[in-house]
Amino acid sequence: MEYFGVRIAVHMILIKDNNILLGRRINTNWMPDKYNLPAGHLEENETLIDAVIRETKEEVGIFVLSKDIEYVHMMQRMERGYIDIFFRANLWEGEAYIAEPHKCDDVKWFPLDNLPDNIIPSQKLGIELALKGVTFSEFDPADNK
Repeated sequence: MEYFGVRIAVHMILIKDNNILLGRRINTNWMPDKYNLPAGHLEENETLIDAVIRETKEEVGIFVLSKDIEYVHMMQRMERGYIDIFFRANLWEGEAYIAEPHKCDDVKWFPLDNLPDNIIPSQKLGIELALKGVTFSEFDPADNK
């Protein structure tokens, strides 16, 4: 029997003054010009917490300690066989900036009740559910067009 391969992505929710930090993707084949959370793939021999700390620092220049991170949501994204793990940090060091200008052209804080129209749909759902305390969801892009 051959097992189905799963990809794991981590996502960081940073909220300040009822605003959430998002960056706009560029130079990518998947979801170009869409806003998204600091996020990325789990690498070999890396913990989920280490991955989300690394991605947050790499993408927006913010450093978070593992003790300040909490798990808030997991999503099975039917598209491309992903498991998305959402974390939230309530404390961090640094101010957000575009740390990867070849992958991102805008980083800004958006009001939680007014997310941009061009946000990645699965991330929008993940954010909404995480903030409601829902810890698991399934996302099929065919159902969310």
